[in-house]
Amino acid sequence: MPPVIDANITCGTIVVHGEVNGTSRRRPASRSAAPAKVRGDLETPSLVIEKGAFFQGASRMDPAAKAARAKTAA
Repeated sequence: MPPVIDANITCGTIVVHGEVNGTSRRRPASRSAAPAKVRGDLETPSLVIEKGAFFQGASRMDPAAKAARAKTAA
């Protein structure tokens, strides 16, 4: 049975394979791999939701963090 987390979390990069219920702040990245279930608002500079994963909530991406990544990659 996949793990279930019922909490507000702040963490580094995370890959969800189970279920997360709560507000999340993730830096530098967030990825939900099928058959993940994510319920709650997300704040992350990089977000990937794979086909088959479930996401219910709002997402916010910091444009300053995204611009800094693009500048570093150039």
